[in-house]
Amino acid sequence: MVGVSMRMEMAFRDTFRVAYKIVLPNFILMLPLGYLMVVTYRVGGWPLELLFVAPLAALRWVFALLVAVGKVYRNGIKALLAGIDARDRYTYGHSVRVSRYALLLARQLKLPEDLTESIVHSALLHDLGKLGMPDEVLYKPVRLNSEELKTVRRHPVQGSAILLQAQVFPCVKDGILHHHERWDGQGYPSGLRSEEIPLSARVIAVADAYDAMTTDRPYRKALTHEQAVEEIRRMAGIQFDPKVSEAFLAVADRVRQLAAHLARRGDPFPGDVVEDLGDPLDGLHPHPQSSN
Repeated sequence: MVGVSMRMEMAFRDTFRVAYKIVLPNFILMLPLGYLMVVTYRVGGWPLELLFVAPLAALRWVFALLVAVGKVYRNGIKALLAGIDARDRYTYGHSVRVSRYALLLARQLKLPEDLTESIVHSALLHDLGKLGMPDEVLYKPVRLNSEELKTVRRHPVQGSAILLQAQVFPCVKDGILHHHERWDGQGYPSGLRSEEIPLSARVIAVADAYDAMTTDRPYRKALTHEQAVEEIRRMAGIQFDPKVSEAFLAVADRVRQLAAHLARRGDPFPGDVVEDLGDPLDGLHPHPQSSN
C-alpha cells in the first residue's frame, strides 16, 4: 500500500481510505486463495506457486486502478473548486465554511464515512451553478428583484447539470441539486419534503443557512451566532430536518469556535478541504489570497 501511495503521489491516509472502503473486502474474499497457496506449497513446493503470480499481479493492478480513479475524482473536485475561487472569492469562502460545518454535523450524526465524504464534497460544490450566473446578479450590491431571484434559484439545477457531464461525480449530485429543499416541501427546485430530501442535502441546508446568516452581505449585516442558532431552532421541522437541527444545536459551541478559527486562518487551499476529513477545528493551510 505504501508503494501504491508513492506511485500515485497520494497521502498514505487517502490510499488507506480507498483500501478500506473498496479493496479490504476483496482481501477478505482472497483468504481462501491464501490458504490454497499454503497447501500448494506444502504439496509441490515453489514451482507450483508460480500459478498464483498472474492472479496476484491482477489484484495489485486493480488496487492501483481504484486508487487512480479516486485521485481523478478528488482532483476533479479541486479543479471545480478552483474555478469557483476564480469566479467569486465570496462564494469560494462560503463553500469552504459550509463544508467544514457540514463535516462537524456529519460527525455529530455519526454518519458512515462514505456518506460523510460525499456530504463534504457536495458542500464544497453546492454553489457550483453560480459559475454561470450573470455578473450583474452575482455581484449586485442591493437586494435582488423577483426576476433576479428566479435566476439565482436555478443554480442548484445548473450545478447538477455541470456534474452530469462527468460520470465520476454521481455521489455528490443529490446534495448539490437539493440543498435548497425545505422540510415542509416549500423549497426548490423539486418541492421535496421531509425524508424525500436526500440526507446529504438536509445536512448541507443547515450548514449553508448558518453561514449565510452569519456573513455580512452588501445589502444586510450578519446576524450574531446566537441569533442564527435561534433561527435554526425556530425553523426545525419547518425549513430544516428536526434531527439535523438537533445535531446542530448540540454542537453550536463548536460551530462558533470553528467560525472563529476559519476567520483567523483565512480560506484554506482547495486541496486541504477536499482531502481533510479529520477534526474540522484542526489547522488548515491558509489560502495565499485569503487576505484579499
